[in-house]
Amino acid sequence: WEGRKVEPSAVERLLEQAEELNKRKGLDILRVWLFAHDGVTKKADALMRQHNILWSTRADLDALLTLAKLRKLPTFSD
Repeated sequence: WEGRKVEPSAVERLLEQAEELNKRKGLDILRVWLFAHDGVTKKADALMRQHNILWSTRADLDALLTLAKLRKLPTFSD
């Protein structure tokens, strides 16, 4: 979503999905990475740090895409 920060409930859902994926696949390594268009709240940030979740904002991904000479992410429209 655009225009609001990711809250802890979204991080908790992501952790549940990662746990389910790991149960099904029995992975040796599972790296969880969140795309947070407009960033995360302080509580969500603390939860992500606790669980070593990586995250990027739209600006982070656009910079990486520009560096790789790829087009930036499309703009959300209503």
